[in-house]
Amino acid sequence: MKNSEVKEELSQLYEDQDFIQGVYPIFSQTTENTSAVRVSRGSQSSIISRDKNGTDKAMTEKLLLAYQTDLSQLKVETMSKENPIASIQFMTKIQAEADSKREVNQEFLAV
Repeated sequence: MKNSEVKEELSQLYEDQDFIQGVYPIFSQTTENTSAVRVSRGSQSSIISRDKNGTDKAMTEKLLLAYQTDLSQLKVETMSKENPIASIQFMTKIQAEADSKREVNQEFLAV
C-alpha cells in the first residue's frame, strides 16, 4: 500500500461518524451529567464553567454541545496541520464534586 493510499484510508476512518462516536468518550457525555468545564494550558488550569445550583448550567451545556459539534466535523487535514494549545475537560458531577473537595482540602492545609 502506498503512503497516499494509507493517508486516504485513515482520512476516511477518522472522518467516519460511527468511528468518531465510538473512539471519543466525549460523545457519550450528556449535558445532564456534565457539571463543570476545565481548561488547562501548560501548568495552568482553571474551571471556566461550573454548575452551582444551576447558575452556570447553560454555559456548560453550550460548551459541551459546541465541542461535540466541532469534534464531529474535524477533518484529518486540519488535525495534521494544527497543534492544540490547551486541553479541555468536561467534568462529570462526580469529578466536579471530587475537585471541589480537593480545593477545600488545599485551602484548609494552606491556613
